[in-house]
Amino acid sequence: MGAGTRSLMVFCLTAALFAGNAICEEKNFLDMSMEEILNTKVSIASKKAETVSESPAIVSVITAQDIARLGYETLSDVIKTVPGVTVTESYFGYTDYSFRGIKETNYNNRTLLLVNGTPIREATNNQYWLELFPIKAIERIEVIRGPGSVLYGSNAFAGVINVIMKSKVDTAEVSVLAGSKNLVDGSVNFGKDKETISYFAGASYHKSNGYNVSALDELNKTQQLGAYAKDTNAYQNNYSNFFGNISKGAFSVNAYGFDQDKDKFGITPVHAYTGNANTQAGGMDAQYKKDLIGCEFTTKLNYFQSAYDGYLALFPVSGALSGVPMDMKYSGSNYGLGIDGYYKISDRASANFGVTYDNSQTDPYKFVSDDTKASPLAYTGSFINGEANIYSAFLDKHDTNDTSLYGQLDVMATDALRVVGGLRYNNNKDYGGAAVPRISMVYKAADKLFVKLLYGSAYRNPSFFEKYVNTKNVVYGNPDLKPEKINTVELGADWTFKNTTLKCSLYNLATDDMINRVNGMYGAGSVPLVAVLEPRGGATLPTKSSPGYANTTGEIINGIEAELRGEIYGKLLGYSLNASYKDGTEKDSYLLSGVAGSALGDKIQYLDKVTANVSLFNDIGKFTNTISASYVGERTGNIDGAPPAGGPYTAGQEITVPAFTLVNLKSTYKMNKNVDISVIVMNIFQQTVLFPEYIRRDIATIPGDSGSNIYGEVSYKF
Repeated sequence: MGAGTRSLMVFCLTAALFAGNAICEEKNFLDMSMEEILNTKVSIASKKAETVSESPAIVSVITAQDIARLGYETLSDVIKTVPGVTVTESYFGYTDYSFRGIKETNYNNRTLLLVNGTPIREATNNQYWLELFPIKAIERIEVIRGPGSVLYGSNAFAGVINVIMKSKVDTAEVSVLAGSKNLVDGSVNFGKDKETISYFAGASYHKSNGYNVSALDELNKTQQLGAYAKDTNAYQNNYSNFFGNISKGAFSVNAYGFDQDKDKFGITPVHAYTGNANTQAGGMDAQYKKDLIGCEFTTKLNYFQSAYDGYLALFPVSGALSGVPMDMKYSGSNYGLGIDGYYKISDRASANFGVTYDNSQTDPYKFVSDDTKASPLAYTGSFINGEANIYSAFLDKHDTNDTSLYGQLDVMATDALRVVGGLRYNNNKDYGGAAVPRISMVYKAADKLFVKLLYGSAYRNPSFFEKYVNTKNVVYGNPDLKPEKINTVELGADWTFKNTTLKCSLYNLATDDMINRVNGMYGAGSVPLVAVLEPRGGATLPTKSSPGYANTTGEIINGIEAELRGEIYGKLLGYSLNASYKDGTEKDSYLLSGVAGSALGDKIQYLDKVTANVSLFNDIGKFTNTISASYVGERTGNIDGAPPAGGPYTAGQEITVPAFTLVNLKSTYKMNKNVDISVIVMNIFQQTVLFPEYIRRDIATIPGDSGSNIYGEVSYKF
């Protein structure tokens, strides 16, 4: 944990303990009525406050009350309750979020994370981490399933997650969660809302021994995940984070950061490459609002930086550096400046518009010797001997920038029909200019019944890693990559009756120029394009069939989503149900690498066709009880590449990842107005959790935490 992170967390804890009665009691989350929840205002769809039913997009909202009731310890578990969203663990130690069957590339860069409407993207891979935010400091989460590039630019491709943090609240709260696997999770929040100035700060600390599970790697070896030379604990995900906000009049500033240690296989799913990865990231944004010449203007400035250090117990398995531990190190930063405007044309029409500038830069992605071992052989070139060896992902700095203009017109064409049209023009340093449109029609068919017809387009620019990685026999980048594109048509309906809401949506999406890792793209002795851009002699040329990044064709996916939420007999029984079904095809037949006549047809690899979530809760006296369940249907795909001889898999073998249902229980007892005590049981029936390994496809699955976990939590509000 960095010194700045430690200092801010100590400050948060100290201030909370001394706040005492100087801070007024916050409204308890259980006091929110279902009507208040169903009429929650969101801003993600059009950058103005409106109910979910009125918004010109398919939007789901998760409130602080939802998070508290469910009892999930991580934001990843919360996000998977959104219809059409699937969470997957990758061999590289990342938690990936798939929206509507569009899988991530091992990094979360086909969806976009916002904090209070400001995009967050790590520079090297254009990814994000949901561990960035203290879960108890969140006011609500707004999620768009579908494209959002018109308003938010690159990476708002398959979906957008907008995390709204608490601000302008009078609160002080400390909570401690402990239980299975020696888990300790502590959090603190405090804030004050005054007429002259408002502030809020929250922090959390999460640590456990992780779960014990064995996995089979590409070399047909089975061992416990997380067990390697530096650490023999189980598969871990430990982190600390903080968020702070201060506002005075029209001016406000947010600051946030996190420090994470998480285990992984390595740069390939091989135990010899396993190790711990440390990620540190943080940023801040500031905005100022001003009325000028009849328009409301908001000026925004944001900055974000991150650093990664991943331990490799052994890389490569054979060759000159065999047996030498290494660290993978990269860092990068980005900053942006934007001006958003809003103009009310008439009582029936308004316009949003804006201009943004974003700059990203990455430092070299170096593989260096571990501090405790002798320095391995090094690529000397223009670098200091011992600093960066010949297998480094890339050795040069890279940067890019985007300048965008967007406009959106919002018109009530009739008393019942609202039409929203928008266009973004983006000019990228490397790819030039391109435009993406959207058009939405929202029709009020009856009182509290809204029907939506939506069309949207989005794009994703290649990441630095996809363009420039140059690691021998592992993967090669492609500096000629083009941006990905998606077009989506959606038909939705939102109906609210009494204290119940029903949402349904049908969609058709088509992707083009998808950037994928293509196995067998380069043969032994061939010269990848990136090897010409960053020459290292013959040191990194492939000596066997190796993958590279390329623009493949795309997919066509059709789906249906349904969501029902409400309550029966007041708070005696509340419920939230959702389900999604999707199916689709590749635009071209899928080919196995290096296997003649290997066309597998047009099925999408490991498509999660069926997902569902349910939660039931009731309030009886001082008790609140919630039972929840998540279902992920089976997924099928095929082994690709050339699995090791004598192993359990053959090229082209079909793999079925079994379905699983996770059932959880949380019971909260309100001892008094200040103290809540909770008992949480996760995965009650000890369902086996397996994730598809869809990136390299040389092994069948990556195991998840399949055991039950029992926690106790105490929360104290001052």
